[in-house]
Amino acid sequence: MKIHKIPHHKIDFNLYDRCLENSAQYRYSATSTFLNAVAGNQWDIMVLGNYDAVMPIPFVKKMGVKFVLLPKLCQQLGIFSAHDSQAMNMEFHRYLMKNYFVAYYAYNQHNSLPDDFKCRQNFILQNQPYEEAFRKYSPKRKRKLRLEEEVVENAVWRAIPFEEGKDFMLTNMVGHRQEKDAMAYIDTLHALSETGRMYFYAFYYHGEIINALALYQDTNAVALLGTYNVKDKIKLNGSSKLVDFAISEWISQKDFDFEGSDVPSVEEFFRGFRPALFHYPTVFFHKKELLKQWHWRKIGGLFGF
Repeated sequence: MKIHKIPHHKIDFNLYDRCLENSAQYRYSATSTFLNAVAGNQWDIMVLGNYDAVMPIPFVKKMGVKFVLLPKLCQQLGIFSAHDSQAMNMEFHRYLMKNYFVAYYAYNQHNSLPDDFKCRQNFILQNQPYEEAFRKYSPKRKRKLRLEEEVVENAVWRAIPFEEGKDFMLTNMVGHRQEKDAMAYIDTLHALSETGRMYFYAFYYHGEIINALALYQDTNAVALLGTYNVKDKIKLNGSSKLVDFAISEWISQKDFDFEGSDVPSVEEFFRGFRPALFHYPTVFFHKKELLKQWHWRKIGGLFGF
C-alpha cells in the first residue's frame, strides 16, 4: 500500500474519523471537529491504503505555496493507525518532507520515532477519583489552595459562557504581541465554542474576573487550552483554585490534559498538580532553511531531478 495526499475538499470524513477513533494513538486535536474549528479548510491529510492510517497536515499559504504549520491551540497531531509502527511512521515522515515545506509539525506522544527527533513535553493528570488526585498534589500547591479568609469572603468561581469571558481573555492572554494575532486567537476560541465542546471557568474577586480557564472536552480527556490572569492579582492564588475546581469537575470521568509548556514558571505550576510527563516528537525549520528547500526544489523541477 502506498501513501498518498488528499486535499481537504476530497476527504472522506466518515472514514477519517473512523480511523482516528479506532487508532492506538487517538488524540482530540486530530478530530475533524477540532481541526475544522481551528484550521478551517486549511488542512490536508496523508493516507495509507483505504484510510488504514492517516496523518492530518495543517498549513498556511504564502505566495501560493503550502507551508506546514500547526494552527493555534493545536499541540499535537501525527500518525493514527490501529497499531503504531516506527517503520510506518518514518515512511509518513519521509513523504511529508518530500511533498511539503515544513515550518513546524508535532507528532503525538504515542508515535514511535528515532531518538534524534527533538521532543517537547506535555503533562496529563490521568483519570482517577478526585480525592486521590488531590492527595498527590505537591505541598506547595495544597498550601496555595488554602485561600486567605478575605479572598474567600469576596470570591466566587464558576463555569461561564464564552461571551462572559471573551473580553477578559482578550485583554489578559500572553504571547500575542499584535492585536490581530490576539483577535485571531479569540476567533479560534469562538469557533471551538461553537462545537459545543468548550468549557470556560472564571474566578471572580469583588465582582471582577481575575482568572479564567478555557477547556476542550472530548471522549477521553479534557484539555486545558488556555489560562488567563490579571498579573497583579496572581498572589491571590485564584488560578490554582480555578484549575483545582476544573479538575474536581472532570478527573473522575476523563484525563486532564495540561497541554504542557516550555515556560519554566508555567511548567512549575502544572507540576504542582502531579501530572504524568509525556514527550512528543517535533519537526522545525527556520525561514532561511525553508527558503533553501524551495530554491533547490525549484531547480530540481527545472532540470527534472
